[in-house]
Amino acid sequence: MFKECFVPTCTNNNINWPSKIFVYVPRDEKRRKSWFEKARVEKKLTKTSSIYCCEDHFDLQEDSENWFYYKTIGSNLILKKDAVPHRNMEARVGHLQSPDQVSQLTSSERKRKSEILTSLSSIKKYKKTIIQDT
Repeated sequence: MFKECFVPTCTNNNINWPSKIFVYVPRDEKRRKSWFEKARVEKKLTKTSSIYCCEDHFDLQEDSENWFYYKTIGSNLILKKDAVPHRNMEARVGHLQSPDQVSQLTSSERKRKSEILTSLSSIKKYKKTIIQDT
């Protein structure tokens, strides 16, 4: 699924930056409105539209409820209820970044997370096989 950052000054998308984290813009009308105001988004989108904001506009360690769990084991990243995009809102981002600045997850954290998720997947497949055999 194609994801692009909704912040007008940001050119990030998951094709150019596949290791970037993209979070859903909340569907709750009040929260979505505050995100749009913070990002200076003029256009109106329905609350059913799936739109995203890239990690460059957050301090994920501070703005999420489960950062440590997310970066070590996985699952969905959960932002705090009062989190709004607040970093790199004015400057154009995305086109001048070096590979070292791509994600708030380090390459070793991404690798460890991938290995854990692969192990968990293998365990689930093994359990499924046992259940089917009985």
